[in-house]
Formats: sequence, structure tokens, C-alpha cells
Amino acid sequence: MREASEVDARRVAVKLTGAGRELLNASHRWQQERFDSLVAHWDLADRKRFADYLRRLADEVVE
Repeated sequence: MREASEVDARRVAVKLTGAGRELLNASHRWQQERFDSLVAHWDLADRKRFADYLRRLADEVVE
């Protein structure tokens, strides 16, 4: 959904609709399920370490 910015009328703020939020949540669930199934045979410490590294990589890419 597009709305005029409350701070600067020249800008447009983009916000998720309810359907968009549902789609995003479903996508996150699917990603988590895939990750869990791929590493299900790993011990918990290895799964956590790998997930932490993936989060770190994602954070660095987004910056």
C-alpha cells in the first residue's frame, strides 16, 4: 500500500497490506521448514552455528 509520508509530502511510504503480511509470513515459515529439513540430521549446536552464520551474512549483505 502506498501512502504519503507523514514527514515529507514529496515522499511515498510503502506499507504491507494484510495479504502482503500473510504472504511474507508464509514465505518465512516455508524457508524455516526447508532449512529445518535440510539440517535435521545435524546436531543442535551445528544447526544453531550455521543459522547464526547465515543471519550474519544476510545482515552484512543488507547493510
